[in-house]
Amino acid sequence: MMVGRSLLTATLVSTLGLAGAMAALAQPAGNNEIRFLSRCAAYVDRIDNLNRCEESLLAAAKLAPDVTRAFLAWCADHAQACEDRIVMVDRRNLVKAKWTCVIGARDSSQLSATAKSILAWLAQHPEIADGETDESVTAAVAALWPC
Repeated sequence: MMVGRSLLTATLVSTLGLAGAMAALAQPAGNNEIRFLSRCAAYVDRIDNLNRCEESLLAAAKLAPDVTRAFLAWCADHAQACEDRIVMVDRRNLVKAKWTCVIGARDSSQLSATAKSILAWLAQHPEIADGETDESVTAAVAALWPC
């Protein structure tokens, strides 16, 4: 019974911690900017515009190749959709059950520079070129913003 109670307590604490972290990230910062890294932050004042932007972000992110080598080549001609895929990987990592590093930048004006730094890291690591895009982006994030 002690193991069961400890597991239940740990699960509850973990769930509450994740919920608190997500609530903090969703709260506007002092300058009214959303803390999720996204090109959609400019639409925070109009929920319908924000929703349309988020839907287009998700659709664009799905177009990105799933193999790192192809992703890097594709990003050269699809910068915004490339950024969107990186944002979606970061969001997934924010809510993962296991410990995962996330992008250190939260100011949406830094999105382009942040994506470029991740792409540069990927290009410098040919050993992951044949890996899955999302896992490679996650590795780049962990290297650039260690947790």
